[in-house]
Amino acid sequence: MITSSESVAEHRSSRIRGLLASLAAVPALVVGAIVMNRSGVGYGLWLQNVVVGAIATVVCVALAAVPAYRARASSAVWTGAAIVALLVLAAALTQAGVEGVRRWLPIGPLRLHVASVALPVLVIAIARQVSSGAERNRPLLARIVAIAAVATLLMQPDASQASAFGLAVAVLFLRGRRPSSADWLVVTIVAVCAGATWFRSDPLAPVPYVEGVVGLAADMDLAWLIACLVALVLLPLPFLVIAVTSKGEGSAHLAIAVYLVAICAAPFMGAYPVPVIGYGLSPILGYFVALVWSVRSQAAPRGGIAVDANASSSETA
Repeated sequence: MITSSESVAEHRSSRIRGLLASLAAVPALVVGAIVMNRSGVGYGLWLQNVVVGAIATVVCVALAAVPAYRARASSAVWTGAAIVALLVLAAALTQAGVEGVRRWLPIGPLRLHVASVALPVLVIAIARQVSSGAERNRPLLARIVAIAAVATLLMQPDASQASAFGLAVAVLFLRGRRPSSADWLVVTIVAVCAGATWFRSDPLAPVPYVEGVVGLAADMDLAWLIACLVALVLLPLPFLVIAVTSKGEGSAHLAIAVYLVAICAAPFMGAYPVPVIGYGLSPILGYFVALVWSVRSQAAPRGGIAVDANASSSETA
């Protein structure tokens, strides 16, 4: 039995973790803006990162500070979110693309890098579907969504996102429970598709302030290079901490953390965007989608918590 005083202490601890987690992207936003500014990148570009990141941070802090009185969203809600995210991901294939590469969806004057926004949603949605299934009967929809998503990434193609998503899927289907033969089959198919993206032609030249922003920092000073590396390490840290300490959403947080570690590491293996630090609103939006979910999932009331009948009214207020 968990007394109300223990419940209050756990709630306070979750709120503090949520507030700290909400600030995890601030170093990357600040370092990225300074590096781009000092490297001669127009303020119209790096200021977009700062403004969108600042707004998202304020929203995340506010949500972390406000108690959640409703339970977590149901699996049905996340099923709908998965379908919408998958459709958005696939919508990029309808575009003409750039030299055969179709990763973006135009929204007014902006081009949304769909994988950066859709994949965090898909990872969370698959996690909810997997956790709601029986021990040896993972929901069929989760398997279909995982395969359809990585097949879409293969057609775009997007090697860094496909690989990151593949690692996250492996965590979700293989960790915690004894995987079935169907789980292994899904993970194998996803791994093969993700691996195949590395052999697809990617003719696009790297942009210094997108894929090469860490190099710009290194050209400035060793201290700025170290600052970039530290800022990248901080991005997945909140999810790793919650994965270790959480009792209810550990696998989902670990999958998001693995996904983030992979996309943060990808720029050191090829011409892939540096998330949050480099120019690009889509990685910022995708990161904060995952962060808001994490903060609210920790603040949401958990079922099965019994309140001690002998607890004083002051403890339950």
